Amino acid sequence: EMLFLNDNLIHTVKPNTFFKKTNLTRVVLYANRIEKLDLSALTLQPVPDDKELPQFYVGGNPFYCDCHLEWLPRVNQMSYHGVRQYPRVLDLDSVQCRLAHARAGATRPLLDLRPAHFLCPYDSHCFALCHCCDFDACDCEMTCPDNCTCFHDHTWAANVVDCSNGGHTSVPAKIPMDATEIYLDGNQLGELGSHVFIKKKKKKKKKACGVKSAQAAEPDDERDRLYDGYMVYSLQDDELVCRAIAPELEQGGYSMCLHYRDLHLVAGAASYLTDSVLSAADASRRVLVVLSPGLVRGELTRPDFRTALQAAVQQTRLAQRHPCKLIFLLTTDPDALGLDPELRLLLRAGTCILWGDRRFWEKLRYAMPDLAPLRKKKKKKKKKKKKKACGVKSAPVTAGDLKKADGGRGGRGGASARYTAAPTSLDAWYK
Repeated sequence: EMLFLNDNLIHTVKPNTFFKKTNLTRVVLYANRIEKLDLSALTLQPVPDDKELPQFYVGGNPFYCDCHLEWLPRVNQMSYHGVRQYPRVLDLDSVQCRLAHARAGATRPLLDLRPAHFLCPYDSHCFALCHCCDFDACDCEMTCPDNCTCFHDHTWAANVVDCSNGGHTSVPAKIPMDATEIYLDGNQLGELGSHVFIKKKKKKKKKACGVKSAQAAEPDDERDRLYDGYMVYSLQDDELVCRAIAPELEQGGYSMCLHYRDLHLVAGAASYLTDSVLSAADASRRVLVVLSPGLVRGELTRPDFRTALQAAVQQTRLAQRHPCKLIFLLTTDPDALGLDPELRLLLRAGTCILWGDRRFWEKLRYAMPDLAPLRKKKKKKKKKKKKKACGVKSAPVTAGDLKKADGGRGGRGGASARYTAAPTSLDAWYK
């Protein structure tokens, strides 16, 4: 069946519109008035491998390409192996986009855009794991300054603060700490202070992956993360994770955040899922993904879960806090998992460890952040304190000393050396 809906006044395509239309071969939505299009609107009933995917045409529509439409350029890459639930869009090269924030033209060809171009405006935003949003000077709360407009992409890797032509005479206060682009042109700024943009630039560090040495130690802000590891897994692997892997790590001193155990997930809230996964990944020193057939054929077939995982991986790679932060725990050989090219690219972003390997635990502990040096430092500090308190050797007390202390009175009428009053906090030597 072929469905021609071109050159109409259609402005909305509801979710699951084509879901049970199993005989569709072509849908033409060209030249309508569609501005916003959700991925669920193109969701199909799973298409068998021996059947061609339906062909869709969506060009000629005035698409508003904000952060909710970032999936459109890669829609044709979503139909691999067990994820054949989306059509092939054959006219992506003719799609024009209106951008939420565009300083070099408001309309751009879709295929010329990068993920950072798909932006959504925001006034304020607090990440799910942020606990200081009710207080001032909270680094993980994003608040747009007065007379400015702020935008973010779907992963919050891009954070644009545009204060141009805002009538500012000084740099606005409370510019978000994670701002990636700041525009101040068209204002009357008399002078820029020396510390105006301090901490506004993300630091990038490079070091060899897999080399643990004193020079490769993690920075202090990395060691102060809330968790040592955030583990993403399929609900089908809950027993493996919660009864085997996680207990072993937690008994070894690691603080773990488990996806289904510790995150409060809301069913059907895709944006909340992405926000929760990104926050958990950002609060952890390592991100562990248990890659199993259950995850590949289950959660990763859901667009919201797949997008959230890809966003966490992208955020980790862009942050570059630690080049080996991603750890993939494979329950079977990668070839047996039937990974699509997109997932195979993800594997290259981190360390892969095969469950069942005789050196599995050794490799996993090596890939996890090193806790031993921190404990050794604490022990050394305690030992030093003991030496200061107990290491003062006094000269032996002689009879002459006792006489001096007694004032030469032979022990009568004066303080006895044996029964001296207990020291108080007012005594200088006690302090």
